[in-house]
Amino acid sequence: MEIVATNSQSTTSNASQANDQLFEDYEAFLQLLTTQLQHQDPLDPMDTAEYTDQLTQYAILEQNVATNDNLEQLIGLTTTSTNTAALQYIGQTAEIDSNYAMLSDGSATWSYSPSETTAEVSLIVRDQDGRQVYEESGETGIGKQIFVWDGQTNRGSTAANGIYSLEVVASDRNGEAVATEVTSFGEITGVDTTDGDVVYVVGELRVSEAALLGIGND
Repeated sequence: MEIVATNSQSTTSNASQANDQLFEDYEAFLQLLTTQLQHQDPLDPMDTAEYTDQLTQYAILEQNVATNDNLEQLIGLTTTSTNTAALQYIGQTAEIDSNYAMLSDGSATWSYSPSETTAEVSLIVRDQDGRQVYEESGETGIGKQIFVWDGQTNRGSTAANGIYSLEVVASDRNGEAVATEVTSFGEITGVDTTDGDVVYVVGELRVSEAALLGIGND
């Protein structure tokens, strides 16, 4: 998976283009002013207040463009630093705020956390088309439980590597549904910054920073 570098050059180009345009306009203004001064009527000289005001406006505009240029460079440096830091997580395991996980090398891992004590828990694995491929009973204790699926289906076949989702159906002793939080785990295999935001690649999954709950070596 290709890791795209930060787009800092295109970020600063907007300020550079604005600065170039300002310089061209300023040069044109000075040429026009010089021509007017050369051909003014000595008995009725030009009012200096008008072109002095224009010179002042150009000076202020030039300062604003320079400030924007510096800010864009600072943003570019900050983005580069963030993207570089993200690269260190390649090869580490991430916990993801999602019920989707990658089945790779005969293993896909989720966690599920019932909000209260349950009497019955069913763990249902589905493929990308929503078809059920596996089901088993889960742990009924309260707190985070880990579920590792080995890719074996209920029909005795081996599921192909790819993206699968986990549905947890939990109920209490009265048969009432129990809300359950589900997360997944996967190895970070790449970092993508094509659109300016850091996106972590986990196999075929693309995960935003906001969806990462934690990163570790295991």
